[in-house]
Amino acid sequence: MTIKRALLALTALTLIPAVSFAQVTPPPTPDITPAPGTANIVVAAIQLDGNTEDSVLVSITCDNGTIAPTNAVLGNGEGQVFVIDNLGTSTAECTVTQSALSDYDSLYLCDPTADAAGDAQCGNPDALSETSCSYAAVAADQAGYCAIYNLPSFVDVDVTKVWEEFGAEQADFDTDVRLTLFCEATGLFGGEIDGGTRFGSGPWFRTVILSDYTDEDGDYIGEGTVTFGVRPTWYPTESDPDDQEYQECYVQEDINNSAIEVDNGCTGIEVSAGMGDECTITNTVFFEGIPTLSQYGMAIMALLMLGVGFVGMRRFV
Repeated sequence: MTIKRALLALTALTLIPAVSFAQVTPPPTPDITPAPGTANIVVAAIQLDGNTEDSVLVSITCDNGTIAPTNAVLGNGEGQVFVIDNLGTSTAECTVTQSALSDYDSLYLCDPTADAAGDAQCGNPDALSETSCSYAAVAADQAGYCAIYNLPSFVDVDVTKVWEEFGAEQADFDTDVRLTLFCEATGLFGGEIDGGTRFGSGPWFRTVILSDYTDEDGDYIGEGTVTFGVRPTWYPTESDPDDQEYQECYVQEDINNSAIEVDNGCTGIEVSAGMGDECTITNTVFFEGIPTLSQYGMAIMALLMLGVGFVGMRRFV
């Protein structure tokens, strides 16, 4: 899965080289030893697009013991130590969650390297969840770690294709065209296209064939739209709107016909967290051929030529 590969790349940058990319590994955890008779759950919130303007509310619940604090507001890269006391010789089942962050998807990475001797065990076996970090049995003198990654959700890029000077009567003309969306790849996930791919360090791209130019009733209207999903790496900067950055994309139309003039309005697509875009490509068809006259036109031409003939005969006879 693409998201998991991105997380692997992110965490591998801060871990020892021996860590394998084949497993999900959390970022380095702080060496915080619980006070005797207590347990610690350490939580960090990370905005993968570097968003410094939004904060999240992180909360923890346990079915045993007392927790201090029970929640905390965290900005990007900030952490909180939750202390669980009064466990005695019992254990507690604990869950860490985060408030919803608009226009973002959240992934919870529970430390899968914990050992039974000193660390709280993750309740979710694969350690990666879209809902929470869970701990099945937290005991006194143990510590648990939870990293919450927030990455921008996919936004829509609507590409509309318009055919001009082209009607259903020219049905033998091929209007099926290949549209390829390209998006610059930035960071570890920026520019990701839903269902798309990339080669090496190149851009993300996805190709679709647009062939439907009818309305809801099935009538030909010469217009069709395809929607791409793009995951941006930038966030709207409310504190400095003039310094806004965007994920840049463009559409390439695969068409090679001298009778078609292309007006590509999809060369400057810009998206950011929560902000999609739309554009239009217009194709104008010129049907080439030898000009011909109707029957009436031919009759008028014949009369004109006959009249010129009569004038010439009277002049030279």
